[in-house]
Amino acid sequence: MSIASSLSPRLWTKFAGICALSALTLAYTPIVRAQDAAPDDMGDVSPVDADSLSAADTGFAAGEPGPRTQPYQVLPETPPPPTPGDWYSQWQNWKSDLQKKTGTSFELYLNPAEQIVASGPAQGVNRGVLWFNFHLEQTLWQGARLVTNTRGGKGDGLNRYVDSLFNFNQHQGEHSRIYISHLFLEQKLFNDQLTLQAGKMDLLDNFDANEVGGWNFAPYGFARNPSIPAPYHAIGANVRWDPTKWLYMQAGIADAAGDSAETGVNTTFRDEEPYFSIYEIGLQPKFMGRPGTYRFIFWNNSGDVARFDGHGVEDGDNGVDISFDQQVTDHLGLFARYGFSNPLVRKMHHFISVGGTYAGPIPGRKDDTLGFGVSHAILSHDYREANDLSATETQFDVYYKIQVQPWITVAPDVQVVLNPDQDTSKSSAVIAGVYVEMHF
Repeated sequence: MSIASSLSPRLWTKFAGICALSALTLAYTPIVRAQDAAPDDMGDVSPVDADSLSAADTGFAAGEPGPRTQPYQVLPETPPPPTPGDWYSQWQNWKSDLQKKTGTSFELYLNPAEQIVASGPAQGVNRGVLWFNFHLEQTLWQGARLVTNTRGGKGDGLNRYVDSLFNFNQHQGEHSRIYISHLFLEQKLFNDQLTLQAGKMDLLDNFDANEVGGWNFAPYGFARNPSIPAPYHAIGANVRWDPTKWLYMQAGIADAAGDSAETGVNTTFRDEEPYFSIYEIGLQPKFMGRPGTYRFIFWNNSGDVARFDGHGVEDGDNGVDISFDQQVTDHLGLFARYGFSNPLVRKMHHFISVGGTYAGPIPGRKDDTLGFGVSHAILSHDYREANDLSATETQFDVYYKIQVQPWITVAPDVQVVLNPDQDTSKSSAVIAGVYVEMHF
């Protein structure tokens, strides 16, 4: 049975509503001329719970947001002069003046989203997710800044209805109470060649920070590598050295048992506390004058992790990953990721994702972006044997991000999951949604 024929009239109405909203948004967005188109206190880590330390497995893993709408987009150092009646440019200029006078800068992000299971398990279920983040920075002295993110949200998304290794919305499952996710000090030294950070942070804001496959994608499996079991919003530290323009090295360490909504002090400094460490070497050559970054990553988890075969625990584990992005044309950027994890203790033995983004796919709309990608997970043999599951799961994602105004984008998105719940007997799941991004 085809996907189209399996949809009920009620579902067609919801799906058509999503499409109509996107079309209307596109139709009524001002056209830009195509000139110069450019580019819980857990104590010691329980072996059973250790794998849940992965940010992706928890469903929520949103990192530090950024104002870019396209990969490789160069942001202006100062906002453009305001035009009469343009409240947003006036607001941006006021913030720019505030930063120059006091060293204080801030941004408020709001991300509502609505998704529906158009086909497959739990067909017809629709859920919304709301996420917000207040980003605040304060310049302290030469090369130093204090960074904070205060956030919260509501909505668990669709993953409890369509079980999958991959989540469908990176913001799902956020804490409903407001909490501080980031509070760290950064110091740059030696003409910005050395960067030091310490405090409450998310290591994956710095590592595997792929330019093309990033937070521009709604599912986490395209924004970061879900096979890296990094703790998020935990007390940690990071050091990065940029000896040349084409080479950098960095290393980070964080508490592996912290609760993201707590300070982390109650777990970080206890005896025999498990830690997660990660190391990355990045090469940044220019092919035909176009930027790209080629990251080689190694991580280590010092905590005990239960083996799937029931033969005790592993005294820590580690893995290796790569993360590449490359600008190919003024409009097209491509990315690729690979991850290898210990099959005795980690669900994903191998993870692969590839995709890209295309800027300005419609003439006259140079600020719109088309994104596409596929993620593929090969499950651990021992995990499959212990749970009677199939070997693989695959996720496809396509989105079209419409730049409605400088402060708002609307992105219709379609995701397809093969072997949901890692079960070949289940029909493929199709998830349709609309994501709105606002920043002030």
